Amino acid sequence: MKTYEIYQKLKRELGRKPNRVEMFDYLMKERIYPKIKNTKYNPLRDYLGFLDNYNELSEEEKEVKEIAGDFLNMLERTKLTKSYKIPLLMAFIKGNRIAQCVSEDEIYESFKNFYNNPKYAIDMERHEKTKNFRNWSKKEYIKLAKENPIKYLLKTEKEHFKIYPFNHKILNLIPYFSQNSFAFFSSLS
Repeated sequence: MKTYEIYQKLKRELGRKPNRVEMFDYLMKERIYPKIKNTKYNPLRDYLGFLDNYNELSEEEKEVKEIAGDFLNMLERTKLTKSYKIPLLMAFIKGNRIAQCVSEDEIYESFKNFYNNPKYAIDMERHEKTKNFRNWSKKEYIKLAKENPIKYLLKTEKEHFKIYPFNHKILNLIPYFSQNSFAFFSSLS
């Protein structure tokens, strides 16, 4: 069965267009995802592009694809061998908008809040180097962030992230969007 046929089947079952998570869950449930994960047939590598190929995008989704499609594709293809990138990326989310930069304090708070959740703490508990994270100060969380997700995102996704040290105590990562995209994301509710 072709990927689009699988998509159509799920769409019929739901009675509406499936979102990316629903598509992933369905592909996993049907044991299809492991077979297509690393192939050109994986619709989740660029879900908005996949939907666009079949004229399935709403006007709002077309606008999102136009404004932030490259950035969203980067997020979709980012390897997550450990969960470290998730709290870093979450630091950029401020309510219903995406912040243009984040400070060390915001990164620290995001990491601390994320790993205080028992569901995510397991990633830290299973490694000797991080198993005492519950006793960590801001210094240890920032060190982890700099050595792992920041270092690798700067290396592999340099078109989307840069460090601009405005002073020696603040780390700023800048995701590359136009000013229009910030206005657009801020307007979403």
